[in-house]
Amino acid sequence: MSGIVPNGNITLSTKSFSMDAGARLRTSSLTTLGDYKVLDADEALLLETVGSGTGAFTNNTYTMTVASGQYLVRQSRRHHPYLSGKSQQVELTLIGFTGTVSLVVQNNGTDVFRVAQTAWNVNTLTGHDWSAFNVIIFDFLWLGGAMLRTFVVTSTGIVLVDMRNVASTVAGLIFKSPNQPIRYEIRSDGASTTKRVGYFSSNAVAPYDSNKDGFWLESVSASATGAMTYVCCQVSTEGSINESGKIRSVNTGSSAISLVSVGTTYPIKAVRLGTTYHDRYVKITGLSGFVSSVNDILLISLQLNPTLSAPLSYSAVTNSSAEQADGDGTITVSSAGTVLFSQIITQNSVFSPESFLQDFLTVIGSTIADVSDQLILCGTPITATIATFGSINYKEY
Repeated sequence: MSGIVPNGNITLSTKSFSMDAGARLRTSSLTTLGDYKVLDADEALLLETVGSGTGAFTNNTYTMTVASGQYLVRQSRRHHPYLSGKSQQVELTLIGFTGTVSLVVQNNGTDVFRVAQTAWNVNTLTGHDWSAFNVIIFDFLWLGGAMLRTFVVTSTGIVLVDMRNVASTVAGLIFKSPNQPIRYEIRSDGASTTKRVGYFSSNAVAPYDSNKDGFWLESVSASATGAMTYVCCQVSTEGSINESGKIRSVNTGSSAISLVSVGTTYPIKAVRLGTTYHDRYVKITGLSGFVSSVNDILLISLQLNPTLSAPLSYSAVTNSSAEQADGDGTITVSSAGTVLFSQIITQNSVFSPESFLQDFLTVIGSTIADVSDQLILCGTPITATIATFGSINYKEY
């Protein structure tokens, strides 16, 4: 895939890192979709780690170790939105690849490509030390299946090692969904150890090792035990996200919710991802709340995954990937979640939620086991029983 600059004299090749996957000249203006540097302590709000192996955070890195028959998976809680026609860049750093290295692309568990390092079609990196600190960069155009490039940073610079131009060559999609999480995975089958780093997910059945979708580099060594160290990673789109996605809104309707007990926190309005939509990117964009009586005061908050006294009853939002639920004045917050926004309001208060709108956590995430986060608009009466209403605006991609 290549393009021609306006004067017609220079061919722009996608074999150059200075060009993105769509053969457009790169600029420094990447739009960050996920930033996963972890400093001073592990960050469970950004990354989830599950499995029978051992994880240890030290010196701003996270080492994943497995004994015979164990596994450990580390995955971002966010699936990152792909914007059609815009090259997307995935950059991962790690220490500890050992054995035979391959590039793998799967569509919902079926190999589209599985290419050993010795068969990479641009540079096979003969003699490269995979056990040291390594930087791997993928970029791709999806559109069902267009271009996937793999780069490795070496002492000579950023080296393109493999380029898969799949348009007109693959029957079907290169991978099922372009919205994927970052994922690091290490597992032992009792005889060998496989380590994977990339932009992919699997099904929701432990040990999360089937029906993978996306792409990754993997190493396989003839050892029943092994270790791999996560350092940091990022996902960016090579363009703006303006004018992408669609705004939706849910609210409590015309019936007020009565919050009876002063000092008790109640859910007012909640949203989560639909059960079959966990690869969607849904971001909170606005809130509203209302106090019905003139002299009363209400503490309003947006909380991530609070513990409730009873489950909320969710229903699908029409033509949306989200589900919604209302509080009933009986269900309470028994243990606060992560508070993303709070404001004390009276009857004439105006919300000022701008401070949280750029927060990473205002995107509805999910666990490795495909359990959606709940983002819940909550109210705590400060003066007396309060009748209230609430709404949540969100944007989905």
